[in-house]
Amino acid sequence: MSFVAVFITIIIAAIGAFGATTSTGLMVIAAVVGCAALFWRPLLFSTLALVVCQEINPKFGQGGLTVLGYQFYFVEFGSLPIVFYFFVAAAVVAAIKYDWSDKLSAASDKRPLLVILIFLALSISIGLFAGLNIPSVFGQVARPLMLFLLAWLVGAYSPQEAGGKSLAVVVGLSMVGLAMVGLPVAATGGGLSLGGRLVYYDTATAAVAAAVLLAILRQRARSAVTVAAAICSAVVLLVSFRRSVLVALVLILLLTGLVNRAFRRVILRVIAVGTALVLLGLLTVQNLIVSFWDRIVSSYETLGGAASDESTQGHVDDIRIGLDYAFANPGGYGPASPQLPGFLTQGSSIYVHDEVLLNWLRFGLTGLVLSAVIIYIFTRTSFAVVLRPRLEFSTIFYCAAYFIPIYLIASFTAPFMMTTSRWPALLGIAFGILSRASTNGLSVQGLGRQNTKF
Repeated sequence: MSFVAVFITIIIAAIGAFGATTSTGLMVIAAVVGCAALFWRPLLFSTLALVVCQEINPKFGQGGLTVLGYQFYFVEFGSLPIVFYFFVAAAVVAAIKYDWSDKLSAASDKRPLLVILIFLALSISIGLFAGLNIPSVFGQVARPLMLFLLAWLVGAYSPQEAGGKSLAVVVGLSMVGLAMVGLPVAATGGGLSLGGRLVYYDTATAAVAAAVLLAILRQRARSAVTVAAAICSAVVLLVSFRRSVLVALVLILLLTGLVNRAFRRVILRVIAVGTALVLLGLLTVQNLIVSFWDRIVSSYETLGGAASDESTQGHVDDIRIGLDYAFANPGGYGPASPQLPGFLTQGSSIYVHDEVLLNWLRFGLTGLVLSAVIIYIFTRTSFAVVLRPRLEFSTIFYCAAYFIPIYLIASFTAPFMMTTSRWPALLGIAFGILSRASTNGLSVQGLGRQNTKF
């Protein structure tokens, strides 16, 4: 079976590779090598690729670390990007390597999978009915949902990887690497905007960093390595300037602190790490801290009517205009609809800075209901772990659990899951890992009750 896995992996990787242009030859080689490496550790290398590669298209003027590994998401073959073929290969290998006789580590919570399957069938049906051709339906409308399903399979059927330390170490070291190369760029003003202080524009990078930070600080046992990973995760947050993720971080801390006093130690640790970073920043890269603070203050003043930050005001107006359109036509405008006038972002297809609102505008009331069901399942699944202080799970399990509410809160500022490839893949992996939790959240099959130092 091992040789079959290798053969299938290489074939699928080659299909994706042949769709690349000559200008991205290095990325094609990396994709082939990466897919071959999936035979050894499908979950580990899938997660590593998603954490490191940024989904920002350089055609909009960005460069440097901001678009690191962008080819992974934007080089296409048959209207589908390399990341899709990568996860097809990963899912095939994970299924082949999985011990199907092991009932203990089998995925027990398949509710997210079923809801996404229903949403996938709906999106394909509505897309075809709206007149989209098959490549457009699968490449534009159904692609995020298919990626979620493939990533879920990888996360759910790689129990040994998810339960071990290697995956947590790789994610932690990725944060260290991103911080080490990103901080000097931000300090010297070589970033994207805000005086060159913004380095990682992709919100998913900040979301992963926040999840890693919370997961490490949640653990009772820590080492010098985990402390370094936590600090570097905070640095990645700092050079990302993603306000929606910071709001999510604060809300999660407040909620967990109100639910149980045992969580207040986590809040104190976050405050301690944040204070230390601010003091360090004021001593070393003062302009970075000042730019960060100005961005937060401008958003607060805009919401209060005392100032006008273009980005914040645009997001607020988007939601107001989107609700007007939704109530005017509750049945939706269809996924083939061109962008409606008045929105902040003007492109070839309908887009609004809110996940649920976009699904309503594209798929009608059915999309709105399915979005509400997804939010409920996402919240219930993650909080079954996040809000249980008496159980000690592995770090990577906590990371997956925290990533989900971070997404839910951030999704009210942009439709991350339905308009990108990176977010649905990360969410799929997170839910795949969490799917081995029992439905009442009291036990975790293959993942929980591990007293790991990372």
